[in-house]
Amino acid sequence: MNDSKHPFASRKDRHEEIGRGTLGEAPFRRLILDPRLRHVPKILETPKGDDGADADIRNLTLLRSFRERSR
Repeated sequence: MNDSKHPFASRKDRHEEIGRGTLGEAPFRRLILDPRLRHVPKILETPKGDDGADADIRNLTLLRSFRERSR
């Protein structure tokens, strides 16, 4: 899972943090909340930058918050 630095059909695959790219949060919220996908493993492919694990924690926290907000 990753947001995109470039718009759809730009033919560029440049990853961005969840919710900070051209896709925004909405498609990720739908993926997280879709019961058909609940048990499907997901791979986080976001930039790490200088803070490495902190970036992963930030993105995972956001993704998990979608589930919490829907309860």
